[in-house]
Amino acid sequence: MYKVLWVMSNPRQSKGDLASLYLKGPAEQWFGSYIWGRRGLTWEEFIVDVCVRFRDNLGGKVVEDFNILQSTGTLDEYLAKFEGLKAIILMRNPNMLEAYILESFT
Repeated sequence: MYKVLWVMSNPRQSKGDLASLYLKGPAEQWFGSYIWGRRGLTWEEFIVDVCVRFRDNLGGKVVEDFNILQSTGTLDEYLAKFEGLKAIILMRNPNMLEAYILESFT
Protein backbone atom coordinates (compact mmCIF):
# COMPACT_ATOMS: atom_id res chain seq x y z
CA MET A 1 0.00 0.00 0.00
CA TYR A 2 2.88 2.37 0.81
CA LYS A 3 4.28 1.99 -2.71
CA VAL A 4 0.95 2.77 -4.36
CA LEU A 5 0.57 5.94 -2.29
CA TRP A 6 4.16 6.94 -3.02
CA VAL A 7 3.69 6.54 -6.77
CA MET A 8 0.35 8.34 -6.77
CA SER A 9 1.73 11.26 -4.73
CA ASN A 10 4.63 11.73 -7.12
CA PRO A 11 3.32 13.84 -10.02
CA ARG A 12 6.33 13.04 -12.22
CA GLN A 13 6.02 9.28 -12.26
CA SER A 14 9.07 7.52 -13.55
CA LYS A 15 9.61 4.00 -14.83
CA GLY A 16 11.20 3.21 -11.47
CA ASP A 17 8.05 4.27 -9.65
CA LEU A 18 5.91 2.03 -11.78
CA ALA A 19 8.37 -0.86 -11.73
CA SER A 20 8.34 -0.75 -7.94
CA LEU A 21 4.69 -1.81 -7.98
CA TYR A 22 5.79 -5.19 -9.35
CA LEU A 23 8.52 -5.92 -6.82
CA LYS A 24 7.99 -9.01 -4.68
CA GLY A 25 9.68 -10.63 -1.71
CA PRO A 26 13.14 -9.30 -0.78
CA ALA A 27 13.05 -6.71 -3.56
CA GLU A 28 9.79 -5.29 -2.24
CA GLN A 29 11.20 -5.06 1.28
CA TRP A 30 14.42 -3.49 0.00
CA PHE A 31 12.50 -0.85 -1.97
CA GLY A 32 10.67 0.42 1.12
CA SER A 33 13.89 1.52 2.80
CA TYR A 34 15.68 2.36 -0.46
CA ILE A 35 13.20 4.98 -1.62
CA TRP A 36 12.81 6.70 1.76
CA GLY A 37 13.92 10.32 1.34
CA ARG A 38 14.94 10.04 -2.32
CA ARG A 39 13.70 12.66 -4.73
CA GLY A 40 14.07 12.82 -8.50
CA LEU A 41 15.29 9.26 -8.88
CA THR A 42 16.02 8.47 -12.52
CA TRP A 43 15.32 5.14 -14.22
CA GLU A 44 19.04 4.63 -14.82
CA GLU A 45 19.88 5.20 -11.14
CA PHE A 46 17.12 2.81 -10.09
CA ILE A 47 18.34 0.05 -12.47
CA VAL A 48 21.93 0.39 -11.31
CA ASP A 49 20.91 0.30 -7.65
CA VAL A 50 18.66 -2.74 -8.14
CA CYS A 51 21.44 -4.57 -9.98
CA VAL A 52 24.03 -3.68 -7.34
CA ARG A 53 21.75 -4.81 -4.52
CA PHE A 54 20.69 -8.07 -6.16
CA ARG A 55 23.74 -8.85 -8.29
CA ASP A 56 24.31 -12.18 -6.56
CA ASN A 57 20.83 -13.24 -7.68
CA LEU A 58 21.62 -12.22 -11.26
CA GLY A 59 25.18 -13.65 -11.29
CA GLY A 60 26.80 -15.39 -14.22
CA LYS A 61 23.83 -17.72 -14.54
CA VAL A 62 22.07 -15.05 -16.59
CA VAL A 63 24.36 -15.65 -19.57
CA GLU A 64 23.86 -19.39 -19.23
CA ASP A 65 20.08 -18.97 -18.99
CA PHE A 66 20.11 -16.66 -22.02
CA ASN A 67 22.13 -19.13 -24.09
CA ILE A 68 19.94 -22.16 -23.29
CA LEU A 69 16.57 -20.41 -23.33
CA GLN A 70 13.98 -22.51 -25.12
CA SER A 71 10.34 -21.98 -25.86
CA THR A 72 8.29 -24.22 -23.57
CA GLY A 73 5.07 -22.24 -23.50
CA THR A 74 3.49 -19.52 -25.58
CA LEU A 75 5.40 -17.15 -27.83
CA ASP A 76 4.53 -14.28 -25.48
CA GLU A 77 6.03 -16.18 -22.51
CA TYR A 78 9.21 -16.87 -24.50
CA LEU A 79 9.48 -13.23 -25.59
CA ALA A 80 9.06 -12.03 -22.00
CA LYS A 81 11.82 -14.34 -20.76
CA PHE A 82 14.08 -13.45 -23.68
CA GLU A 83 13.60 -9.69 -23.26
CA GLY A 84 14.17 -9.90 -19.50
CA LEU A 85 17.44 -11.80 -19.86
CA LYS A 86 18.51 -9.60 -22.78
CA ALA A 87 17.99 -6.46 -20.68
CA ILE A 88 20.16 -7.78 -17.87
CA ILE A 89 22.91 -8.84 -20.27
CA LEU A 90 22.88 -5.47 -22.05
CA MET A 91 23.10 -3.63 -18.73
CA ARG A 92 26.27 -5.56 -18.00
CA ASN A 93 27.65 -5.38 -21.53
CA PRO A 94 26.15 -2.45 -23.48
CA ASN A 95 28.46 -3.18 -26.43
CA MET A 96 26.96 -6.62 -27.04
CA LEU A 97 26.59 -7.20 -30.76
CA GLU A 98 23.05 -7.18 -32.08
CA ALA A 99 23.99 -10.14 -34.30
CA TYR A 100 24.70 -12.26 -31.19
CA ILE A 101 21.34 -11.34 -29.69
CA LEU A 102 19.52 -12.07 -32.93
CA GLU A 103 21.32 -15.41 -33.33
CA SER A 104 20.41 -16.32 -29.73
CA PHE A 105 16.78 -15.51 -30.38
CA THR A 106 16.55 -17.68 -33.46
